[in-house]
Amino acid sequence: MRTTPTTTTTPTLASLFSGNWDTGDVSQWSGSQCAGDISNGIARGTYAIVSSPVAQGTFSANFELPAASVANACEVYHQRTVATGTDDYYAFDLMFPTNWQEPSPAGWGMLVGQLNYVGWLTGVGPPIGISAHAGKLVMVLLSGNSVGGVPTYSTGPDNNGVGARCGTVTCQIIPQGQLTLGVWHQIVVHVHWATDSTGKVDSWWRRKGEAVWNPEAYITGVPTLQWINNSPYPSSQTSYDKIGAYRGAAIFPLSVRNDGFCRATTFVAAAACS
Repeated sequence: MRTTPTTTTTPTLASLFSGNWDTGDVSQWSGSQCAGDISNGIARGTYAIVSSPVAQGTFSANFELPAASVANACEVYHQRTVATGTDDYYAFDLMFPTNWQEPSPAGWGMLVGQLNYVGWLTGVGPPIGISAHAGKLVMVLLSGNSVGGVPTYSTGPDNNGVGARCGTVTCQIIPQGQLTLGVWHQIVVHVHWATDSTGKVDSWWRRKGEAVWNPEAYITGVPTLQWINNSPYPSSQTSYDKIGAYRGAAIFPLSVRNDGFCRATTFVAAAACS
């Protein structure tokens, strides 16, 4: 049975990257893909850095997507390296507005996190995606060798929490019906980056103010990176961690709020970012 890592007196390393908005601007990030930045056939939304509500610190970011007849997105990104064989712990603070609904008829929800994204090389979405639906937050795996834009391993766009590459284990980070609106949800996602069966992803969740982190979705025994032509690229390959909002076409605008994002080397260090 999975448990939450316990806090000890052993010092933890500082976060590898902090994107918590407390500079009051986007300067922590390598760049953005929003209105005025980049299009690529996608309708671009906007973001606003605001002082209320916040999950931690002084500022949070609100990502707003427009009604559009094509896919629409607004994301910020941090350039990194793939770092095969390492472990990352990601912290997210997310708040969904009271008018939250299924983000798009496209069926894959709204991507609020894309981890180690190398889609310009593979033609595939992120190897590890965090996707929000009407009543849940799910983990989406698209990994392994990509042939014609189709990855070897996939959980599918949602799978309703159970299915391919998940076995009998849920893929839901926030279980169906538990995605309370208008409050901060805190999640930690751990990934062991691998091109073989040592790959692993697991996660923990709680509402802000709750004492207990609930161990939720996890996947083991599969690659957690993407490559093409049966030749995994080197661990020094440039990639990106992206957060914000990305969904299919929808006739209504929709937003999501983000705070406290970081990438760290331990659960304790990541949890401290919130």
